[in-house]
Amino acid sequence: MFYPPEIVSEVRARNDIVDIISPYVKLTSRSGSLFGLCPFHNEKTASFSVHREKQIFYCFGCGASGDAVRFIMQIENMDFPEALRLLAERVRYNLPEKWTSQEAKNEAKKQAGLRERAAELNKIAARYYYDYLFSNNSDAENARAYLEER
Repeated sequence: MFYPPEIVSEVRARNDIVDIISPYVKLTSRSGSLFGLCPFHNEKTASFSVHREKQIFYCFGCGASGDAVRFIMQIENMDFPEALRLLAERVRYNLPEKWTSQEAKNEAKKQAGLRERAAELNKIAARYYYDYLFSNNSDAENARAYLEER
């Protein structure tokens, strides 16, 4: 099942990663972060780090990393839609029941069109500033001199 990015972001925002990980890993505060033994590999010293502000986890031992959805996917051996549903249920967020493949295709097409348009606008802006920077304009000469100093 496909869920639009807005819904995925909403579910992520409503779940605190520390609350998600705490039942699986005993976390202790150290250096502004929370650390514990990684649940994904055997270890004797805590290398599993959780950052509440960033809402991410990272293991310095095995390299496991991600957000709350990724953690649930790995720890519970679930795919993305299952993990998202579990987290949505946890915070009593109602995911749409029916998101048909046609709706998914339409949404994906719309998002792809927006990305293409943004990329095209970035190219136009980059070309404009490049041409301006290397023009014979006195402001451009000042800008080039400034860049050379840096």
